[in-house]
Formats: sequence, C-alpha cells, structure tokens
Amino acid sequence: TFISGVTLKDALEVSSRYDDYPSVYKPIVASALLSHNENTYRVLMRIEESAGGFSAVLDVTSRVQYFQPDSRSVYSISNSEEIRELRDAGTAKERQLSPGHDSGYLWRAAAFTHMVERDGGVFVEMETIGLSRGFPTLLSWIIEPIARRVGRSSVERSLQEFSAAVRKRSPA
Repeated sequence: TFISGVTLKDALEVSSRYDDYPSVYKPIVASALLSHNENTYRVLMRIEESAGGFSAVLDVTSRVQYFQPDSRSVYSISNSEEIRELRDAGTAKERQLSPGHDSGYLWRAAAFTHMVERDGGVFVEMETIGLSRGFPTLLSWIIEPIARRVGRSSVERSLQEFSAAVRKRSPA
C-alpha cells in the first residue's frame, strides 16, 4: 500500500509503539512491550479472531527486529516465539491451553514488512506466514479455504489499519 503525505519516521513511530496496537489493529485486544534492546523488541499481544463460525483468543509472544539499510527504507522481521490459545479469556476461569491440546488455529507466525519513503509518501509491503496444525480429514475441505481467506483478509485489514494510524499521527 502507499501512504501519501507521510514520512518513514511517521510510519516507524506507529510500527514500534506496541502498547498502542489495540487502538490501531481491531483484532488486537491487548498488547505489551516486554523488552526493547536497540533494534529488537519482544512483544506480547492478545488477539481475537473469528471466521466461518470459529473463534479463537491467542496470546502471541513475538520477537521483532528492525533493519534500516539506508535513510529511506526500513524492514522488519517478526517471528512468534510462543502462541497459546486461551479458554474463557477475560473471565475468572481464563486458562491457557497446552500446545497440541488447542484448536491448532495458529501454531507459528512470521511477518515481513518493508517500508520505503519516496514519491511524497511511504510504500508499505507486508508478507505473513501462518502455520496451523492439521485439520481433521472430514472437516479440512471446509476449514482450509476459510483459513486461506482469513489470512489474506487479515493482511489487507492490517495494512488499512496501519495506514489510517500513520495518517492520523502525521503532522502533514
């Protein structure tokens, strides 16, 4: 996507303010910066997703690294360190499910984001990889196409929400 009238600095400010993510991204209901050392961040995000009658609440701990090869471009690589599905999230009965004893909705995730400032704005490119555990054979023909659509629409929505947040913060 292209965000007109903003700078790379504007985009980086939104991208690296992890505590603000719940006000930027609809599926993220809570977010906390666990640690920050130079260009590396560790973040915990609580994500609620639903599609096709299925919903999940996940606590995702990720390591995000930023690289700036020159003054006009930045790329980041985000890798999940741990993804835990929750039952009864937000209630007194809340509990994390053990890996392998959850729905397998999202087992591992990675995101690659590249931002370049030029032509009066910032170009943003994002690629994501999400791995799920195998679905039961009888249900896979229904679940797999839904999972693919959810992945694509999630990236599109994330780019739209990111663009809106950068425009809102930009003084231009």
